[in-house]
Amino acid sequence: MFTSGHMTRDVEPEIYILVDHIPIHSAPCECGSCEQQFIRKELQNKTLYMYEAVVPAVDAKSLLSRYTTQINTDRAYLADRCDRFGDTILSRWRKKSYNKRETLILQADSTIEKEAWFRLRIDGVGMLWQDVRKQHRNQWLLPYMSTEIMKSNPSVLLGLIYNRVRYSPEEWAPFDSDLIREGFSSGQLGLEYCGHYGVLMHGVEYGKLVPWNKEAAERWDIIGYPRARLIVEAQALMFSRLRSIVDLILDRVNTLDSMRASDKWQQTMRAGSKQSGRVELWSDYINQPFSRPPQFDVDYYCSVAKARMQAAEDHLWLLQTDLSYTRRFIKLMAVGEAYTTGWKHELIAQDMHLCMEEYMLWQELNEAWSCVRDHYRRFRDNIYPGQPLPHRLEPNLALLELALLRNMEKRVRHLSAHVPQRPGFQHLYKITMNTDETGLSRGRIDRACQTPTNVLYYADPLDWIVGQLRCHPDEEHRFDHAELFARPEAHLAEANAEERGRFDETIYEKMSSFAALHEMLSAVRLHRPAFNFRDEKGLHDLLKLNSTAFTRRLVPDGAPIRAYPFPSKYLKIFDQTAPASGKKTEEWLERRTAERRALGTFWNQARETLRLELQSKLAIGERAPKPKTRPSEPVNHQASIVEPLTSKEVLKSQIPTTTRALDLVKKMYPITAGEATANVDWDLFVHSMADLNFNARNVGGSAVAFDHAASGRKIIFHRPHPVSKIDSVMLQSMGKRLSKHFGWNRDIFVEA
Repeated sequence: MFTSGHMTRDVEPEIYILVDHIPIHSAPCECGSCEQQFIRKELQNKTLYMYEAVVPAVDAKSLLSRYTTQINTDRAYLADRCDRFGDTILSRWRKKSYNKRETLILQADSTIEKEAWFRLRIDGVGMLWQDVRKQHRNQWLLPYMSTEIMKSNPSVLLGLIYNRVRYSPEEWAPFDSDLIREGFSSGQLGLEYCGHYGVLMHGVEYGKLVPWNKEAAERWDIIGYPRARLIVEAQALMFSRLRSIVDLILDRVNTLDSMRASDKWQQTMRAGSKQSGRVELWSDYINQPFSRPPQFDVDYYCSVAKARMQAAEDHLWLLQTDLSYTRRFIKLMAVGEAYTTGWKHELIAQDMHLCMEEYMLWQELNEAWSCVRDHYRRFRDNIYPGQPLPHRLEPNLALLELALLRNMEKRVRHLSAHVPQRPGFQHLYKITMNTDETGLSRGRIDRACQTPTNVLYYADPLDWIVGQLRCHPDEEHRFDHAELFARPEAHLAEANAEERGRFDETIYEKMSSFAALHEMLSAVRLHRPAFNFRDEKGLHDLLKLNSTAFTRRLVPDGAPIRAYPFPSKYLKIFDQTAPASGKKTEEWLERRTAERRALGTFWNQARETLRLELQSKLAIGERAPKPKTRPSEPVNHQASIVEPLTSKEVLKSQIPTTTRALDLVKKMYPITAGEATANVDWDLFVHSMADLNFNARNVGGSAVAFDHAASGRKIIFHRPHPVSKIDSVMLQSMGKRLSKHFGWNRDIFVEA
């Protein structure tokens, strides 16, 4: 077990001046939701956070009216151009070179930022906040619009146009509000005050100035004028830019022609977009500005939670049953300096304990999402903007948010301890190992050198990114996590082999889990109507009123956390036992038996340890006995037991498929020595799975979800890194997982 501090965002010490005797403009409400829509009173005596102007309501109404009129006009214009000339837009933009794309974008608006990642790198520029406000307002409003990003991948601009036209400003408002949070809360965007007024964010009167209403503001049906003005301004600026860009793309096209040609445009955009150099669809969360707006698709998130729970369960299953898989895991983990000490096998046993925790995390979240889904389906017809959430649904959303936050805190601790042990980062840290009074190996992790984070962004981007990802999602001075998850992908795409190797398979897998948690939290918090904000006392009261096995796990009891390490003696014996190899002789059988005996004993002891741990965590006070009103066993008890799927149940007859897909299946279920040692390129794997009716989409980090269209189920595999080759051990483990969940085997596929 390791303890480590985390690196937080630097806040410059000389960014403001205290000013006495200035008017303080009060917010109409100081609750947790409403204070995010105005400047807090205690900050307004600092020049950085002062309102730039106080505007009368009549002027605010006029400004908002101009913005909304421009938004609607430009959106209608773009919709017409895409409907009539979509195929031309698609073809021309794809054919342009990088340089020609950049020239066209800057011709449309010369103020568009050239370099990507404006919000991440602005801290290191060293500009005064006054200059940032004057020179970079548009960049804070639209940080995703840079020539570097839009020219590098044609799908970026095309996706931006398509999704902004297809979906209304109202549907984009929650995301756009979240996008300007950083500039709003840090004082980098100049704000105006208009008294106790809000702006309507839904319906036909979207963008209208209205009197303040506390209940509507807490639902984010209206937003306080200082923040709402920025949202509407950003949308107007974005549509203006897109209109100019589209006009330049369609230069010299006869726009009076009544012929329509947009079938290919519609077909291509609906199929989804991909990152440059990738074969799977990109993650909408990480590429949100260029995808459809965030939607609270409760069925989707239930399926993701279930797929991740099954992936974690399968990992544990393979660690207990597949000797080659377990040896691969040990070899993969034991590469850092900490593993060269006498604590090697104790550390690996702790890593296996973390695998168990990962499964329990997703089991808990699968339960939470399922509960929300049940309520959501029941009250679906009563959920719409302008009305309070059903009282039975609202607390379940709050509890889901709490579960996500509590599990994020655990992931932050794990990531903080894991990264410094990996070869690509261990030179940046000093690790001190010792043994506590219980015999548990503990380590303390300290930075070997302290580098200011604004300098670190340029000196070591990967170290900087990992440090910022460990910030709490409620920390005031934090970067946007979706942007932080996207940054390493872009950096590593241009990096050399050594730099790419620093982010090894284990780091990528942990980051993919972390990204999934953040995506879910974002979806919950962007739900409209929003649920009520609760402080710590409110959450505690809510947990008491909704006492279940799930909610009781969310209540911290204040007792010190006791560690229950897995005994490592037999894991060491297993690791030091020579693996059975060669012909299957009596000696081979003896070695294989010794391997299985050592690994089985380790897991038997681990399960006993886990029982003690669970008993200590789930112990609750005695309750009055409840009289039984049901039989001791449920009706049709035997029928409720879930049996593993068989090929006959899932796939009744042989399935014809392509040659490449059949070749993949043979390597997953080998019968020859050549097949048993074969590796497969990741891209070929994705294409072969597509031949077998699986659609692949990145879901954060290295995780790729393969959706099976026929069954509606999904399975998650991890893209190998830094080399995109699936080794034979992993490939065969994938085959075992597909057998378990989809009934696959070698014999059910035939060449078409």
